[in-house]
Amino acid sequence: MKSWSWTSWALAASSLTLRWPSQSQAAPQEKDIPTILTPASYVTPADEPQVLYFLCGANPRPDRLRSAGGLVPRLPNPTPDEVWGYATVTSQGSAWAQLWRDWRHPLAITTNWNSQSALHLYEVSTCPNMVAHFHRSHLNQAYWALGGFLWSQVRRYAAINPGDDVDNPNWIENIDFDPRWNRFHTSGWQPELSGYSTSHPVWFDRDWRSRRPAPAMTRREQALLFIRGIMQNSLLRGLFEWNGHLPLIRVRDPAWATPLARFERQAPLQNFQLDTLKVPEDVVQEYREKGSLSEEGCRVISLAISLSVWMHAALPRRGSHRRRSAELAAGDSPYEYCLLTNNTSQCDAVSQTDGTDCDALTNAIGQLNVASTYSEPYGSSGLPKTACSHLGRLIFMVNIADELYAGTYDEITARVGPSWSFEVAKEPHTLSRGESRQVELGMMKVFPSQTVALNEIDRISISARRVNAFGGDWWKIKGVQLQGQCSDSLTTIHLESFASINLGVKNEGRWRQRTEVWAGPVGPEDWDVTSYCTHFESLEFDVELGNGIGGGTYDDILIQIGRQQLSVMEQPWAGEEKKMQVNLNEAFGAKLVPVDKLIKFSIFSFPDGRGLGDWWELGGVSFEARCQRSGKRYRVDKYSKLDVWRLRDVGYKDHFDGKITLRDWKESSKTVANYEVVRISDYM
Repeated sequence: MKSWSWTSWALAASSLTLRWPSQSQAAPQEKDIPTILTPASYVTPADEPQVLYFLCGANPRPDRLRSAGGLVPRLPNPTPDEVWGYATVTSQGSAWAQLWRDWRHPLAITTNWNSQSALHLYEVSTCPNMVAHFHRSHLNQAYWALGGFLWSQVRRYAAINPGDDVDNPNWIENIDFDPRWNRFHTSGWQPELSGYSTSHPVWFDRDWRSRRPAPAMTRREQALLFIRGIMQNSLLRGLFEWNGHLPLIRVRDPAWATPLARFERQAPLQNFQLDTLKVPEDVVQEYREKGSLSEEGCRVISLAISLSVWMHAALPRRGSHRRRSAELAAGDSPYEYCLLTNNTSQCDAVSQTDGTDCDALTNAIGQLNVASTYSEPYGSSGLPKTACSHLGRLIFMVNIADELYAGTYDEITARVGPSWSFEVAKEPHTLSRGESRQVELGMMKVFPSQTVALNEIDRISISARRVNAFGGDWWKIKGVQLQGQCSDSLTTIHLESFASINLGVKNEGRWRQRTEVWAGPVGPEDWDVTSYCTHFESLEFDVELGNGIGGGTYDDILIQIGRQQLSVMEQPWAGEEKKMQVNLNEAFGAKLVPVDKLIKFSIFSFPDGRGLGDWWELGGVSFEARCQRSGKRYRVDKYSKLDVWRLRDVGYKDHFDGKITLRDWKESSKTVANYEVVRISDYM
């Protein structure tokens, strides 16, 4: 059977970011609290699982694992350093075994079982050599065990044959299970063990940046440091019979060490957001100078693609999080972007050598190119999804039905996710029939934080309070909506799951008691993109002199934006105005500028044949930028009404300085643009 390409594995890793409903599973014995604490960096969150599941087809069978004493991933010879990172394993092997939180998870089944032969299933007691794939626990369906696991960790095992009920296997208790494993848990998320190089863009992510490993350490050294840290627990050290060196587990028969191949899912992503692809400058420079890439360069680009995929993977469509995966009809695809192909179990031996990393990258880019040939418009409900982990702005909207007696005399408050209650309507301005009320939340006031995580917005509620004799009346909510803006871009998203609930409600609480009258659940998959904007493709400014007497000047007016200096006006009159375009490449060294880039500018005068300067009045300056691909425009008007005087002379302030941040940009165009998928060759 063909082994999986390294690049395909990297692309496939993105699919683990997709949220799936957790399945019920047999409740294992509750674990005791460890009596000997591990180092602080290995303290585990309380929501980590107590058992994980190892799946493999055909081999290894329980009798082989029992005879060997456990499962040990077989390392290739020679052993590249990448095999010691759970995200950078090569096509020849790995130091990690993959386990699953739920054996019925669609990825676990399709990855490890071809439905043609028996599937062996092992319930393994967790311990600190196991780490989570992601920072947020709800995303962690797959875990990684450094060095494998011992047979004494297996609580029970089962074989599922074609046609058997996957949900109810015939479990066999392992008589060799050592209950002392009950004292341990996983080590949670350990990004230092991912294997990503210190220059990889993943370390710029907010969750990763503080966990970057030491640049001088190899992946193997990082793994050894981790093992030595958890082995400070004497009980754990005794169970593993740890001698201070790798490998962690020594099986009785090395021939029975299991070579773990990786799972593969090819990813022809029609809506892959190519402008999120971040490739280190040295790799780009190598390509420009040599016209080709080294194997290392190809691997770096593969990782960049993988990173972009998992950061911007689509979530299931609205409502899909309410279905159990077992209820998927035949032919249903649980992923919008990632299409499953024939998968190889991690237990299958690697029987064929992969091509080079550049061959694999060429193949992957070819598939993305095929997908990117489509150019289709989207309506307001069909815009491409984008990963938006945090919101920097949030607007709550409630619409009252346009019916007789649909309004209310009560005061209305609301809550969004973890927010405190905020005011929607207060006496005497209570809600009337047909009215739409919109409230922009003060982030620091109601959360309190500058941003809120999207996955924390799990609920919306509305409460009413009777404050007069006419209160406590029936009223009718037509719909509730939310609109948010991403904290690190100008991408706006909206939630319309409850836009047409048409529900009559009544506050039956006591006088002046706040009573909840409506609430609805929210998931990240319920949001849709209103407008996508991460980069600007054009920038222009509008400078106007003041209309005061003597507001003009015999000097010339110049502006410095980034590294570009532009002559705006020559000996202008008072009230004169000029619009100009900024050359982004000259000003910022790139044709596309991230919307969150801090833009600094300075406006000043320069002598035009006169040695002495004269007073002049700067009326104001405004900026307008156009988003890449969408064409949506944003403006900055906070400097449009300045009316400040300047003089080019010693002892006087002769220039005006300003800066533009992400929060300064306000939308100036309201149309929803058509989107096109751009070829990856435009970015390579």
